[in-house]
Amino acid sequence: INNCHTIWSIVEADIGAGCLVGDIQGCTISNCTSEGEAIVTSYGGGLIGVIANSTLTDCSSNATAKGVEPLTSNSTSGIIGGLVGMSYISTINGCTATGDVTGCQYLGGLLGRGEAGNTINNCSATGDVKGFVVGTDTDAFFAGGLIGSIGDSNNYIDNSYATGNVSSQRYAGGFIGYCYDTTNIFNCYSRGNVTGTSTSAGFVGWLKNSTIDRCYSSGSVNGVSSDTSAMVSLIEGTTTINDSYFDIDTVGTAVYENDILINAGGTPKTTMEMLDQATYENWDFDDTWALLGTYPVLKTNLPDIIPQEPLGEGKELNPYLISNF
Repeated sequence: INNCHTIWSIVEADIGAGCLVGDIQGCTISNCTSEGEAIVTSYGGGLIGVIANSTLTDCSSNATAKGVEPLTSNSTSGIIGGLVGMSYISTINGCTATGDVTGCQYLGGLLGRGEAGNTINNCSATGDVKGFVVGTDTDAFFAGGLIGSIGDSNNYIDNSYATGNVSSQRYAGGFIGYCYDTTNIFNCYSRGNVTGTSTSAGFVGWLKNSTIDRCYSSGSVNGVSSDTSAMVSLIEGTTTINDSYFDIDTVGTAVYENDILINAGGTPKTTMEMLDQATYENWDFDDTWALLGTYPVLKTNLPDIIPQEPLGEGKELNPYLISNF
């Protein structure tokens, strides 16, 4: 499927809804976009509901992905993403999602849930992610700015970011809600604010048997539980966090208990330190990262700069005109 675009389509389904495709297996999709609204009980995405053994390249969604709001405490909606609801053994490369995501469980700005053998590279999500809470029996959980939940062996996430705000009852993260069992995250960041009552953090809510390397978070974290933390809330199993940082000035007071910082991983830095390249040990500022007077950004996400001839002649009466562009 190549070069397809949906314009303001409204898709409703109990299982498997996407503004472009509901469910695909063994396919290649490239340069496809969507606008509109996907409304689903489970397995829904702004572009595609479910992908398996497939490749998505340079696709984007501006659609909102909405779970059916539960009417009772026994009904739930979940596995919903701004681009894709569920991904299994697939590659998502150079893709973006800008729409908001709502539901109960497994909610992500880009991907709701990923299992076994996914590669996500050069991707971004900028929409807000919000979990419903109804009564006391239904939890909103596993919500992330980029991915709600990902794991079950051999998942790789590289050169990707999320900037939307995330709110959920449990396991909320600015980047991923729940990351488990051999998921490796390299060169990524989150900038959205996170709100959750427990096991919530600026980057990953729950990290298990996985790796975070050269990443950062800069949003605030708001919650009422003692396990609401700065960058990572809960760590289990064989887990490593290398050369990764969070902004101690912006994270907020909810991550302190009796004036003691609550954080399971990552190194605290002030805002001024976060703007200094010397802070980031072992980071590649030649090919991967750039500092442009703010937090680091990924070079793959910089706008193309087209060389221009200078205006003027370089003479006293007609000097060269130099400006930012």
